[in-house]
Amino acid sequence: MLAKQGCKVTQATLSRDLKMMKAVRTPTPTGGYRYVLPEGNLEDYGLSGWSSTGNDSLSIEVTGNLAVIRTIPGHSIGIGIGIAKHLDSVQLPEVLTSIVCPASVIAVLRENVSKQHAIDVLKKALMNT
Repeated sequence: MLAKQGCKVTQATLSRDLKMMKAVRTPTPTGGYRYVLPEGNLEDYGLSGWSSTGNDSLSIEVTGNLAVIRTIPGHSIGIGIGIAKHLDSVQLPEVLTSIVCPASVIAVLRENVSKQHAIDVLKKALMNT
């Protein structure tokens, strides 16, 4: 499914990311399986250190109505999926949707959301502060 969405990731990287995120494989009603993240915030997945300039492990940069959330190199797909899932689940009024990319997550912002407000809202949502 990731390959169909243009995400290139090895099985080893994906498995390591899912383990780090404490994702659990659960059966689906159709007889397949899916991974489910535990309740909690991203600090529970070992993610910390925010920067609005990109100097730390995770960073947020806003341009126009897009917020780019850069993830930890080498772990980006699994972490990106967790970030996007979390952003979608908290349903921020400032965010239309989020898109997972190989090295980042893009949050599409609504019109007239200021750069600093977007950074503040996203940091708060992702770190539950």
